[in-house]
Formats: sequence, structure tokens, C-alpha cells
Amino acid sequence: MQKYYMKLATKYGGRITAQYHNAMAVQIEKDRTILCDDDGINSLPFYMVDKPYGEIADGFPLDSISIDITSGKYFNEIDIIRHSDEKQRAFREFLIK
Repeated sequence: MQKYYMKLATKYGGRITAQYHNAMAVQIEKDRTILCDDDGINSLPFYMVDKPYGEIADGFPLDSISIDITSGKYFNEIDIIRHSDEKQRAFREFLIK
């Protein structure tokens, strides 16, 4: 996965702006599934780059090629709050429905 996105970043000058578009699904009964793909649960935009930094973190293989736009630091070198208050609220609202 890293190689694919690094190659894509290289193709566009070494850095691309990216964003995770998240979705959730809860199956209540055999024929009843509730879906959520609201923008409120998406990540903030970030840069994906062609030069990795540090080790690959378990569960987060793209953090070593992802850079926080605000700080300019790689995700794996900073303590990232992965779910903002707004995103946590959107997850809660979905689950309450």
C-alpha cells in the first residue's frame, strides 16, 4: 500500500493532498442495515508524500508517508488525535440513530 501511494505522490511532484473518506455500517437484523458516510466522519486533509519517515506503525501503514498540513510533521512522529470532537460527535449521533 505504501509503495502504491508513494508512486502516486511521485507522479504528482512528491506530494499530494489526501483525505480519508470514512463510512460505517451497522447490521441490526438480517435485512436491516444502517449506513453512515457523512462528511463529518472524514479525516482532515493531509499530505501524502513519496519519502517515508520512520517505522511503519502497526495498524497505520500510511502514517510514515502522511504529513499533517498544520504542523508539517509526519503522522508517525506526532501524537495525532485521530478523531476530532466533531468527528466523535458524528460517530455518536450515527450510533444513537
